[in-house]
Amino acid sequence: MGGLYPLMSDIYSRGREFNSPNAQQMAAMLSRAGAFNGIDDGNLQLAYVDPAIRMAILNGMAFNILHSPNQQPVPPGVSSGGFSNVTLILPLLFRIFDFGVQDGDNITLNITDNTGLRYTDTFNLTNAGVVLAPAVNPGQITLSVHANNEGSLTPNTGQIDILSTVTSGATTQQFNLHTGETGVMVIIAGPP
Repeated sequence: MGGLYPLMSDIYSRGREFNSPNAQQMAAMLSRAGAFNGIDDGNLQLAYVDPAIRMAILNGMAFNILHSPNQQPVPPGVSSGGFSNVTLILPLLFRIFDFGVQDGDNITLNITDNTGLRYTDTFNLTNAGVVLAPAVNPGQITLSVHANNEGSLTPNTGQIDILSTVTSGATTQQFNLHTGETGVMVIIAGPP
């Protein structure tokens, strides 16, 4: 199972959300996929997970079903968590940074395109930030930011400045996420 068990265990244990409709929906999805055996005293019980199912979960589809107790599922193609949809010309180039006080905000950043996960990393946001240029294909791209903590000052505050040529949407987008929440930016990318 490799990295799947810690990922799924984290999703399920965060707030013990088994009574929420979102958690029940995720459990039903995983059960249908043959990846979920049930809950035993609040502990996640996973069966062997097919590599395709594992990749789907790691690509962030699980987070579209269950973000946190305070978030509702996000339909595919819709931005959330402070982000709005953007249309741009490839290559994808952006800067991500802490726009508030640099206080140890930690995020997991995932970027997917029509072929699956193209980039993933977990890091602390700094005021200087980091410029990223992940290789992605034209079409719909999903950029998700998951707040792993809120640093020493709540909430987890970040900003993305899109440095690509934007043809529609905001070039500067901010997120204010609480621990366990995920913001999703949907990008429609045209060829260079």
